[in-house]
Amino acid sequence: MEFPVLIQPSPAGDSVQAFCPDLPGCSATATSVDEALEVLGRRINDYFARDAEEALPPGMRRTVIVL
Repeated sequence: MEFPVLIQPSPAGDSVQAFCPDLPGCSATATSVDEALEVLGRRINDYFARDAEEALPPGMRRTVIVL
């Protein structure tokens, strides 16, 4: 399954936040895009591990948007 991921720099420019709007609570803040995506990937895996008994929502195209 694929989900959209948004990446946004902090106002100070010293970190970035990556989040998946379709998965509540799945976000990560780090000093680089790669690190934020790595942490976000772990959070998404944890999200589905917690909800393994529930039906998954329909998949969507994964799009990374850097603002």
